[in-house]
Amino acid sequence: MPPTIEPTASSTAKLDVDDEIGQFMLSFEAANPYKLENAWQYYLSQKATEAANAGRRLSWPSGKSLENASFELDYPPDILAEARKSWGALGPDGQERYRSDYEAFSRSVNDAKIAKQKAEMTTDAFKSAFGPVDVLFGVLAIAAAFSLANRDDLL
Repeated sequence: MPPTIEPTASSTAKLDVDDEIGQFMLSFEAANPYKLENAWQYYLSQKATEAANAGRRLSWPSGKSLENASFELDYPPDILAEARKSWGALGPDGQERYRSDYEAFSRSVNDAKIAKQKAEMTTDAFKSAFGPVDVLFGVLAIAAAFSLANRDDLL
């Protein structure tokens, strides 16, 4: 019979974190599919960003800016008109390609964020597996090892 291997605190914590994040991502992607409307919103945001970076003076609706624009009417009318025109010029195939590229980009950004979050959660879970008593016994074990190593009568 093969020996049984008991999971360590760190491997159990990592499995728990992976499972928790995996479940979250499944439910998130089911609730937030990458639709053409999402790609359009990102396209509009990119057009406004490009105009601002080019030094154009933009007339934002009252209380709106690039940081808090969420809907079409939150953008300057001239940017919205230009974006609609260039979006329409892409045609259905071009818009679908843009949506696909947007999805790939969004997934890569999300994957990077998730990897960072996993690392932080795994570290936190590993740290939480040890309490003050564990630290105390660790220090006592190290002190005992040094004490035994310094004794001449054991040689």
